Amino acid sequence: MVQMVEIACPRCGSTVSHAGVGGTFQCAHCETRFLVAQAAGGGRSVTIVQQGGARGGGAVVAAVVLGAVVVAAMAAGFLAIRSSADAPVRASSSRPVAAARVDGGSERGKIEEIEKIEKIEKIEASPAAAPPPPPQATLEGTRHGKTSIGGEFWLTTYVNSGEVAIEGPAAVVSMFDETDRRVGEETGYAVASVLAPGDKVPLMVLAAKPPKYARVEVAPAPPRPRGYAAAPLPMKVREMSVQAGSFGRSEAVGTVVNEGEAAAAFTKVTVIGRSSSGEMVSYASGFATTTSAIAPGDESGFKISMGTWEVEAPATYEAFALAQSAR
Repeated sequence: MVQMVEIACPRCGSTVSHAGVGGTFQCAHCETRFLVAQAAGGGRSVTIVQQGGARGGGAVVAAVVLGAVVVAAMAAGFLAIRSSADAPVRASSSRPVAAARVDGGSERGKIEEIEKIEKIEKIEASPAAAPPPPPQATLEGTRHGKTSIGGEFWLTTYVNSGEVAIEGPAAVVSMFDETDRRVGEETGYAVASVLAPGDKVPLMVLAAKPPKYARVEVAPAPPRPRGYAAAPLPMKVREMSVQAGSFGRSEAVGTVVNEGEAAAAFTKVTVIGRSSSGEMVSYASGFATTTSAIAPGDESGFKISMGTWEVEAPATYEAFALAQSAR
């Protein structure tokens, strides 16, 4: 801290001086530095150490501000200039700056030299985390069929074609009349509650009593990124056979096994019939016979009636099963 003391300058007589170190002072008027010591008898001894330059008379005097910190904001960062009473001023810059000197009359005033330049440290804000990409979905192999009681259905395969998991995958069938006015809208949901990127799942959209229409559009429902829905538990279909059932319909009969580590509840088996070219032409689903949770390592049978949602007679069948965690 700068202290003001009333000691007369031996050169100009000013009583306003800056206290220094070890009994030295500097005149606030003419900048003369002098030493003050105790003399014999309690008096004071004043000795000039360095003469300053006279103020006035056209002399140019440089003022040095000590003990200040200046922070100047720059476009690429911050430039910090620091100084102290006992050290030269140091400034951060990207290039050297020459020491500044000012002369006035026969005497010379002096600005403290800037000894060296430090490298600018750029303070850059960390970039914000990039938002996740939006979910994307497509449909593959859509087929149209009719039931024996006047209903219509569409079989399709829902594909997660994006980079994030999708919750509640679904497809929408929109029906339009000759004037292109929308006259019907039906949605079908997949059995999988969550679909990982790149995965596929078959689904069916049913219009039990469709209106008269001229054309339809079948598209994925706007995909939603996964929120709090739990991923389904995959179950293993150990074996399955398709045989004649009641009322002239075929039935898929088989066994599903819990090979996971959690008890499985609401186990649902889906059976897909495919044509000789691999297209999905038949769809059926139903729950496992066991209504209670299936413990790890346990199994359950299933029997699913088929033929209602069938575009043509299948050449082959395949099945998969999904469940919910019973925890």
